[in-house]
Amino acid sequence: MRLWLSRVRPRTPSLHCRRILERRDRERR
Repeated sequence: MRLWLSRVRPRTPSLHCRRILERRDRERR
């Protein structure tokens, strides 16, 4: 999941990563 992200934009803001992680955590619960 992070491979394609780094490929699309190697410089992604930590905020974006945190939002994706939060959404994945909510969906997992």
